[in-house]
Amino acid sequence: MSFGQIPFLPLLEAPAEQLPAELIPALARIVPLLVPSSLADSILPTLPRTAEYFILDDTTLTLEAAVKYLDKGARRLASRNPAFLAQVPAERLILHLDQPKAAGLLGNADLVASISGVLLETSSFLEEDLKPVRAALKAAPGRPRDLFVLSASRSAEQVLAQPAAFKLMSKTVGGTCVVPSSLLSVKPGNLEIPHPDDGKLSVATLFTSALRSDRPDGLFVTVPMSLTSVTTSLGVVYSSTESIATSILTGDAVYYSRSRNGLWHKGATSGAMQRVERIRVDCDYDALEFGVVEAGPNGEKEGFCHVPEQTSCFGGVAGLAELESTLKKRMAEAPAGSYTKRLFDEPKLLRAKIMEEAGEVCDAETKADLAGEVADLLYFTMTRAVSMGVSLQDVQAVLDQRSLKVTRRKGDAKPEWVDKLGLSGEQAVGVQGDK
Repeated sequence: MSFGQIPFLPLLEAPAEQLPAELIPALARIVPLLVPSSLADSILPTLPRTAEYFILDDTTLTLEAAVKYLDKGARRLASRNPAFLAQVPAERLILHLDQPKAAGLLGNADLVASISGVLLETSSFLEEDLKPVRAALKAAPGRPRDLFVLSASRSAEQVLAQPAAFKLMSKTVGGTCVVPSSLLSVKPGNLEIPHPDDGKLSVATLFTSALRSDRPDGLFVTVPMSLTSVTTSLGVVYSSTESIATSILTGDAVYYSRSRNGLWHKGATSGAMQRVERIRVDCDYDALEFGVVEAGPNGEKEGFCHVPEQTSCFGGVAGLAELESTLKKRMAEAPAGSYTKRLFDEPKLLRAKIMEEAGEVCDAETKADLAGEVADLLYFTMTRAVSMGVSLQDVQAVLDQRSLKVTRRKGDAKPEWVDKLGLSGEQAVGVQGDK
């Protein structure tokens, strides 16, 4: 669940221990984090598991070091190094430019095609100075490119005025403010206009002030998504700026109850609480998606819907999520002697079935046969995963991490299978090269 829309981009210019304890978790729920390479070794190990981050190259990284950051999970890299244009995938590279040169350089269509956005360092936040940069990015075909704007002076006065100015220029410039973490606070703020309070900008206000509601009541349609297993929609609720701010700052799912005309702290009376891992805004900035993990006494069994035994308001879950849920129940409740119970209790039997089904997947010749054999293999593989305490969420996290790798694994066949299948040396070799 990566962020599509980014209301603002926080620059972490100090190690985590020098920042308020609640700041980084609150930020990680709503935006990516911009981490300087000079501080990466101290900051990255402290980030929440679900945090999305960009690396700001402030140490003149080598290509090898830059790719290493991307392989480890950095979503994007912001760098001034022109050599990276041909070496780093375009969707992972942000070009760091100074304002006087930016518009001219971005007139090069090949250059713009090689980046996903620009980090513009400027001393001017005037509309006439920023519009040429946005126009150059918009002129390029294909996916939209981001425009992140950072104050060259880093002066508090300039940075604190920037979000309000950008809100006024949202239709003409469409830029995203880069805000140093020293100027961010975890106070609720006024939630409507991003004005500073006691010399700092509220994280919650920077998010909520970017939203737009065309409803008379000012509420926002919100879709809670369960992240406990396979990502599943739980229903439709509504959020107010106050409930959104409370969710951002506390990590508890808080919505707005139209029947009670007030905040709805999910699970406050029932115990079926939700922890918020991520809040995403849609492309029109008028609807929200809450990525949540059920945190009540019964965990994922808590569900969301008021209909008994129905996890989602749209009905029951199916597929792998249902299989995982069923296997967890069977491991806890299945009677002795049942087949699934035997698989949990007899690792050698389970191993034999996994190896047997893997072979049958390889031998299947029709679509129907292959679908059936893959289903069998998934059943036995999921049985082993559940027995080892490995969830689909764990597997998905690994897949997401691997999808970010720039360096390819060679994927050579192992010697035992080379011999068993009679592969030639050339057939046993995977890909050549590192990237």
